[in-house]
Order: sequence, then C-alpha cells, then structure tokens
Amino acid sequence: MLKSVSRSLLILCGFILVGCATTQGPASSGACQPITEENRQLRDALTRAQRALEKDQATFQEMDNALKTSARQIALLRDDLVLYRNIIAPPDGKSGLRIQRLEIHPAGKSDLYSYKLALIQSMKHESSIRGTAAFQIVGLQDGRDAVVRFPAGNERPGQVNLKYFQEIGGKFELPRGFKPRSARISVVTSDGAKPVERTFDWPAM
Repeated sequence: MLKSVSRSLLILCGFILVGCATTQGPASSGACQPITEENRQLRDALTRAQRALEKDQATFQEMDNALKTSARQIALLRDDLVLYRNIIAPPDGKSGLRIQRLEIHPAGKSDLYSYKLALIQSMKHESSIRGTAAFQIVGLQDGRDAVVRFPAGNERPGQVNLKYFQEIGGKFELPRGFKPRSARISVVTSDGAKPVERTFDWPAM
C-alpha cells in the first residue's frame, strides 16, 4: 500500500513541476509560488512515505527471520523428542542398537563436509554396546555409479560405545566432481551380531 502511495505522490509532483515549467508570462510567476509550496509539501510527504515503507520492510524481514528460526528450533525439539522416545519405548517395541539420525553440512571448503551421527540403544540398557561405524557415500562420478567409503582403509573407524545415546562427529571430503545421492551407515558391534545399517538421502544444500 505504501508503495502505491509513494508512486501516486511522485506522479502528482511531476505533473505540478511540468505545469509550472510550461506556463509563461509574469502572471504565471505568481501563480507558481503556491504551486511550488504545494510541491515541497508533496515531496516531504513522499519522503515520509518512503521512510515508512523502508521501516515496514525491515520489520517484515525481522519477523520472517524470527519465524524461520522458530521453525528450525521446533523441528530440532521434535527430533529430540523422537530420539528420547525411541530410547525408552520405541513404537515398534524392538530393543537394541538403532541408527537414529544423520546430519551432514558443508564445511566451508569445496567438497568438504561435516557430519553428526546419532546412535541409541532402545529399551534394554543393562550393558553398553561397543563397536565401529563406517560410511558409504553413494553417488555419481563422471556419470557413473560410484561409492566413496570412509574412514579409508588406513584410517581408524568411528568408535561406538554407548548405553543410552551417542553422537559421533567428524569431517570427510568427497572427490572433485562427485555427486552424492545418499549416505549408508553401517555399525558393526563387538558381540558379533549382524551389522546395523541405515541409508539416508543426501540432504538438500
């Protein structure tokens, strides 16, 4: 609405200026004086309208940012609620190790990413679970299906040791030109049980 008011005032000021400039003769000089004063008042009104519009835009941007922040916080709280519920009483009633969630974010440098893996033990917590975690990033390299594994063969795998909940974090780098599509997590426990695996879609970035 303020934009339309500002445009209307500007157009009106233009008509007044043109009318005053095209009028000739000594009589027109006196006639232009009140018009000039009116023109000044209109310019002042236009300036005030523009300032109000800028203020409203800044306020709207602040509200929009606050709403987006609140939405992110609510999503995180919901994730935490699901995590704690699955530790105590998962909907499927199954106990044991679970790969709860995986977060992946750019880490500044091109093709470098940080990750945070959340593991939980559901229902039965009499003993701790120990083992190792490994990643497979599935995607395309030069138009062909490819898999990037980490940690690499000469690197130490992620150490798993939890009774209720554990977060494993770190960074990894993908080959240049690699286009990831998903991340597959595999946790091998020291008790010789079947590995626990889960695949996550690659997050939009």
